[in-house]
Amino acid sequence: MKRNELTEVMETRQGFLVLQVLEHYDEGEQSLSKVKNEIMDKLYGTRMEPAMREYLKTLREQSYVVIKPGYQDLAGGGGSEIQEVSATPEVTKSKKSHKKFLLFGKRSGSASAT
Repeated sequence: MKRNELTEVMETRQGFLVLQVLEHYDEGEQSLSKVKNEIMDKLYGTRMEPAMREYLKTLREQSYVVIKPGYQDLAGGGGSEIQEVSATPEVTKSKKSHKKFLLFGKRSGSASAT
């Protein structure tokens, strides 16, 4: 089959299948220069994924979210007030050496009439 050519519709136990040839590769063992980037990507991915997961865990543990009084949880529905809660039970409000992220939304008294 040629590049970008489609097969006829094939029926399988799970349903129907159509295949397309996207690219042709030389047969046999590939030279290192041709596959070096692919090898590097796979090695990088296996090391990066756990490191990224650990980094994001650290960010979650160290984050401190400030919710200004009078703001509502618009995504929560019902116009309920947002309650400030520590990420973990041990974290107290006196521990404010972390980065602060502000949550912006509509004030409870300034809802527009539409």
